[in-house]
Amino acid sequence: SVFSILTSVVAGSSIRKGADKLKKVKTFFLNTKEVGCMAKLKPFDVPGTFLDNEENPSFEKADAAVFGIAFDTTASYNKGAWFGPQSIMAASHQIEFEAPVFGLRLTDKIKIHSLGLLEYDRPIKSGKWVEWPEKKIQEACEQMVSDVKTVAGQILKNKKLLVGLGGEHSTANGIFQAIAKQVDPKEVTLVHVDAHLDLRDALEGFQYS
Repeated sequence: SVFSILTSVVAGSSIRKGADKLKKVKTFFLNTKEVGCMAKLKPFDVPGTFLDNEENPSFEKADAAVFGIAFDTTASYNKGAWFGPQSIMAASHQIEFEAPVFGLRLTDKIKIHSLGLLEYDRPIKSGKWVEWPEKKIQEACEQMVSDVKTVAGQILKNKKLLVGLGGEHSTANGIFQAIAKQVDPKEVTLVHVDAHLDLRDALEGFQYS
């Protein structure tokens, strides 16, 4: 499933590998843990940023920041949401730049920085799905949620419009936690479009399902 979160306060060139990546992110990721988490972000396969196949405005100058979470470990019916972020980013480049009525490019109205993609292992061996032990699934989910919370938290801290591309249901947990840490939950509006409401505390005792 794909998620987007819109709230009263919420709704990049791709960061290079190695030393260049760490040097760039230190301006807004302030401690070792945050810099280490940021280093996990990989460039999207497509150049530029969301809606724009030519440029990627700097994080500092951007109005919004987008990142992807390639994760579908807990999907219970057909996996494949892992490919969602890359597919959404690629499809966004098919959207017309010009708004005919106003004669403006969409990216003239808002600058969007692409932070990159968080990718996680999938339960596949020799091209076939395998059952992971519950402990391994739990650990994978906890790590992913922690990473997402860190990245999302820094985006919010820097007063940017946050766009997260998943990924299955559990990818939203880290963003919810980041919002709750910085914003009064009573001031948050959640617009949820789905076949069923996925906001229960747990499913069959598993909170990340």
